[in-house]
Amino acid sequence: MAAAKHNLAWRSAPNQISFDLAPAAGGMGAGYERHLVMLRRTVTAIFALGLMAGLAACDQPAQEAASTPEKVAPTPIQFAGAITDNPLPVQLESKVVTDPSLWGRFFIFERSINYESSDFNNAQQIIGVMRRYHRFWLDRQTDRLADLLDKDVIRFRQGQGAFGKDAVLGIIAQESRGERPEGFQSSLQMIAYDGDIVVDGRYASATYRVQIRGGARWEFGDLATIWQTFKRFNDGWKIVSHVESWALGDGDVPFLPESVPDRVTPLQFDFLYPADNIDRAVAFYRPLLGRPVEKTDTHAAFKMGDAFFELTTEPFDDRIVLKNGQANGLALVNVNDLSVIADQLKAIGDESARQVACGAHECLVTEDTAGNLIAWRWLQPVVNAQRVSPDITMELSTSGASGPQNEIRQALSAWLTFDWPTLTSVLTEDTLWIDDSAGLSTGADDIVTLATERWRAFDRGKDGVDADVKIGNVRIRNLGLQALATFELELSPRSGARQYQSYFVKQVWRPDGAGWTLEQSYIARKDVDQNVQVDSMDYTAYPATDQGVAGRYYKTLFGAEPYRDEAWFGFWSTSGVFGLAGPAEGPNPYVAMPHRSNGYANFSIASADEVLATLQQAGAALPQVDGINDQAGIDSQPGYRQILAVDSEGNLVNFSQYLDY
Repeated sequence: MAAAKHNLAWRSAPNQISFDLAPAAGGMGAGYERHLVMLRRTVTAIFALGLMAGLAACDQPAQEAASTPEKVAPTPIQFAGAITDNPLPVQLESKVVTDPSLWGRFFIFERSINYESSDFNNAQQIIGVMRRYHRFWLDRQTDRLADLLDKDVIRFRQGQGAFGKDAVLGIIAQESRGERPEGFQSSLQMIAYDGDIVVDGRYASATYRVQIRGGARWEFGDLATIWQTFKRFNDGWKIVSHVESWALGDGDVPFLPESVPDRVTPLQFDFLYPADNIDRAVAFYRPLLGRPVEKTDTHAAFKMGDAFFELTTEPFDDRIVLKNGQANGLALVNVNDLSVIADQLKAIGDESARQVACGAHECLVTEDTAGNLIAWRWLQPVVNAQRVSPDITMELSTSGASGPQNEIRQALSAWLTFDWPTLTSVLTEDTLWIDDSAGLSTGADDIVTLATERWRAFDRGKDGVDADVKIGNVRIRNLGLQALATFELELSPRSGARQYQSYFVKQVWRPDGAGWTLEQSYIARKDVDQNVQVDSMDYTAYPATDQGVAGRYYKTLFGAEPYRDEAWFGFWSTSGVFGLAGPAEGPNPYVAMPHRSNGYANFSIASADEVLATLQQAGAALPQVDGINDQAGIDSQPGYRQILAVDSEGNLVNFSQYLDY
């Protein structure tokens, strides 16, 4: 990012930030790329919004005359003083937010790691392996890290899996450790805590949390949940498997003050653009995003990780207006109960929210403090009163070991068909069950409660989820008295592709008489390799006339802390960043059009060159605006390369390739 060129100062207040030097830990990497992307998006969004200002200023009267519905504009909302009189502060000028002396620090809070006193020596050795693993990972010492891994190690982290030492090390070498200012390998500080170590002869396991805090230009916090399995070799231990997820939040994350941005609230939102011609719009985006998972004569939806990018020719609100060459989109924030968000809106003085049908679902539509349209959507599951049960197929183990294959199928079948007595028959009072789409539970009763809630939002019938289920890539490994099983689980809903889910599962089973009992299970969401040019929904941006007030509004409703500077507030979610862009410096600051959809989307890409070729082939307009990009097409800046374009329908859209530095 060229700060001098764009005349934007870095913002923070180091002397006002209290940093708790507490233990730090974490095996971050590939999955952290998503967070690093979020940290880099700020200036890109502001520059792009500046372009929209110029485009809007060029021909705004004509556009308004042609596109504004002939209806009376809504009355401005009188927000409560708790919002308007209590704006969030912005950061002051600085190039770094956090304390650089703490970057790269790793600490294990040993007092929170539990193990049997008789296992003291082995547990201390395992803690040493945990410490070295994260230390070498942070320092990018791949050769030293290799000595800690079994040759047949399995590693699954943030949706990506690898089997065998060489494959695992190959992925680790490419993983980001956060922003990387000159002279530093990372800007992360990490704490391992809240763990359990179980030693069983020559094998052992450790489950623990990792609190992450860091960032150079923007401070952030996050939480990882890790489960490692170890095997004794001579006088030491090596890692047999490693599963890690950042999807599980925790409202009681220690060592993080409220002021640190975090993902405690699992906010999930999709993004919608209006279109004039759905077939033309799909043809434009398909080379970039792949085949849409939903397609009708008026609507299309592309799945992008946890998010959906949607197009419609029949907006559910007359304030969703297509303004040629500008930002026309809005976020669809998915909630479990519209009445809850309705009560929250009333509490802050918004009495204008109206409930409307949005496709097959229900939405509550309102405006934020700048007049941007925002929709809160309840995705109702299809509940069939008839007998509906999943069709389950399971491949045989590729490892040649039979082990608990029958019990694996039995447990999964019971989990998917709501057959709780059968599920509990293979569980114990100490069984640990981690599901990064639902939570963490211990013991049969709590696991059943977790599973019941987990399927409540899924299409279902009396006898289970309404989906076809495939269990594949099964690997079973003997761990002395135990068996380590890993496999992939694919759920294909029968009523529509929107609920398609793919998981990586790791389990430990123990012989029990003639059968097996489940000791530990970890279900982690798996990325689907679509072989497309866009990696993910990177961020969206809403223009904010007063960032502090808008920030307070969304913090109140999201229940999360944004990362921020003078020109950007960003709320992390499970599907990208929901961003607020403040007025840009210069003669044409971007101003939100009241009572309109003003949102803007940015996609993370692997290759700007490939995306540019695709856009040129589609005949997309590639505008050049002074102060935003140096040239039409690829604009290279320190840390990223961006492409500013206008899609086939007139929506301004941005693509960013983020570089490791």
